[in-house]
Amino acid sequence: MHQVILLSYFCPQESRTSLKNSRCAEFWVVDVYKDGLYEISVRRWPEEVDIPIYEAPEKGVVFKPTHVRLKIAEFDMTKPIQEGDKAAVFEIPLKKGLSRLQAWFIDGRENGFVNGAFYVYVKRPDL
Repeated sequence: MHQVILLSYFCPQESRTSLKNSRCAEFWVVDVYKDGLYEISVRRWPEEVDIPIYEAPEKGVVFKPTHVRLKIAEFDMTKPIQEGDKAAVFEIPLKKGLSRLQAWFIDGRENGFVNGAFYVYVKRPDL
């Protein structure tokens, strides 16, 4: 059995920010309850929408980032995004305690446009 935690946010000034692709750069404070390997999935859309990062639902704005960056504790990594990807998945060893988690979509083609990720799923595979 996996325990999955969904982290999501919306910018205070917008009510439907993921559809409008508003720029946000928020962060989450995560309380890691046990040392271990965690799987962190960074997504543009929630899992239940089941849409690739490069696409948008009706009335949504298409944004085609080239990379996803994830930063938590001492971990800071960037992964490329491929056509059809719905998430960028990172496996990270974390230690018990509070950590600041940030995730961004980066467009390396057009002046380095950076947008905070809207949905992050954290799970511990061994639970």
